[in-house]
Amino acid sequence: MKNISYCILLLLLLFQSAYSDLIINGKILTYEDKTPKLAHISYKNSKGDLVISQADSEGNFSIRVDSKYVVELIVTAVDHKSTTEKFFIPSDMDSLYIISKLSPNRLYPDIKNVLITGNFNNRDFENAPSMTRNADGTYSFDVSYNSDTLLYQIFPEYDVMWSNNTFNGSQSDFYVYDGNGDYFSGIINKEGKFRITLTPSYYPDSSYQSKIEIGDDKYQSEFITFKNITKLSYDYLVDRSNLYVNSKIPDEERGARNIDLKKKSLELIKQQIADLKDKNARLLSIFEYLEVAHDGVNIRGIEESVDKNLIREIYTVEPVSPIWDESVNYYHLVFAEILLGHIENPEYIYKVLSSNHTDKTKAGILSLLVRYCSYNQLENLKDKYYEKLQAEYADTKEAKMAKGEFGKDKAIQVGKIIPDFTLKNLDNESELITPKSLAGKYVLVDVWGTWCVPCLMELPSLIKAYDTFKSKNFTIFSVAIDASAETVRKFRESKKKMPWLKPEEQIESNLPWMHSYAGNWDCDITSIFEVNGVPETFLIEPEGKIIAIDGLRGDELIETLDKLIKPIQK
Repeated sequence: MKNISYCILLLLLLFQSAYSDLIINGKILTYEDKTPKLAHISYKNSKGDLVISQADSEGNFSIRVDSKYVVELIVTAVDHKSTTEKFFIPSDMDSLYIISKLSPNRLYPDIKNVLITGNFNNRDFENAPSMTRNADGTYSFDVSYNSDTLLYQIFPEYDVMWSNNTFNGSQSDFYVYDGNGDYFSGIINKEGKFRITLTPSYYPDSSYQSKIEIGDDKYQSEFITFKNITKLSYDYLVDRSNLYVNSKIPDEERGARNIDLKKKSLELIKQQIADLKDKNARLLSIFEYLEVAHDGVNIRGIEESVDKNLIREIYTVEPVSPIWDESVNYYHLVFAEILLGHIENPEYIYKVLSSNHTDKTKAGILSLLVRYCSYNQLENLKDKYYEKLQAEYADTKEAKMAKGEFGKDKAIQVGKIIPDFTLKNLDNESELITPKSLAGKYVLVDVWGTWCVPCLMELPSLIKAYDTFKSKNFTIFSVAIDASAETVRKFRESKKKMPWLKPEEQIESNLPWMHSYAGNWDCDITSIFEVNGVPETFLIEPEGKIIAIDGLRGDELIETLDKLIKPIQK
């Protein structure tokens, strides 16, 4: 009986150490300090479920948070842009009061079109119809629907600006939260015939920025410091990207300048962390410090510059903590162990692996160790972690992707036939692209994403290759790993594909070869093509055999194709 009681007590203690019961109270207001027509606050709980709380008629809300370290609150209101704010969970408080003032939805002067979607078209964003622009500057849309109630959202398109969010229209009888930060306008017509009118003057011309006010002065001070740290981390990543897309900087200088940039950012973040007293605020800020330190997988040149005592603070987290089930966090954990010189025997990681975490988490940690060791030519260690990954978690996607990248029986390698797949042609969705449909041509398979700066930097080389070899039985097949098919379509139609370039340097081509949309990182194609990062390219011959994987980027692309593509035999 004593043993059972002890076990129950232990479980209760572990549960209490994993989660808190912070209650966040507050108020949601418009940019004019008024109560919105309808407002909600939401967050994802420890199980990954969305918890939504509706504010009352005066904008007041109360929501219980079950996280121990951090919560991302999504604040929404009709006619306003939603905002997502990350809050550290205060270690010495059980409640928090916040006031969120939201910026309004706007229609900008360079609007060229307004799309509309809703229950009348099953919320099909990719095939959303356009509203008609009227002589008086309003927009209208007529539709019949087999109900007396219609829900809709508008989606403005602009000549220059990039917009990817829908929101409620100016004509509404009521509103419905869509669970994703926006609202449907609801209108009622007993006959099921609806004329929807959009009045641009309904939306204010205001540049007001959303703000958060916090009732506790002590928390407010720490929160401001925490936000400064997250901004420093973000600014570093932006500056690093700008550094690598700046064609005026010689390649040999980029690495050295990046190290200097990284060291300065680390020092600034460290100075800010020194002002933090709350242990959770410090932990999350150390994660931001590590984000800058490794910025992917690269810690070369800064190993001796990092503050190791600061990094060691992450060991105050129990190995059983659910915080390590989030990939962004175990990423930081792995690099903390590496920076502390524990790559050969990461004892803390072993404790995490022996705890009750998901197989996905454990496989993710091991695959990251495999990748780091491979990147740094630590072959014996790479084999050690790879074998453990395959022996214990072979059925996970992480293990399969690692097998595709590091295993001896990879599917994507020179001499093998391209694996079987089926994807829709983005320009004609009734047409399916398969290995059989690609037969008869040399095909450069290009896996990419519109969000990927290195992918965008490859576009001039792809266009040059296509124009050079398209008459020689060659084509390109681009497979997008992206937010949506519509995102890829809009990108191809856009005038500024590389926004950092001058107008005269822009790419005018709409990339006129074959395109497919595969999905996001969880899609099947990343496993089939063994994709661990983009851009990823390989060349297949007319019979479907892979004939090149290396030498297919930048200046080398034309040289490689020139060697491998044989003229058509007549």
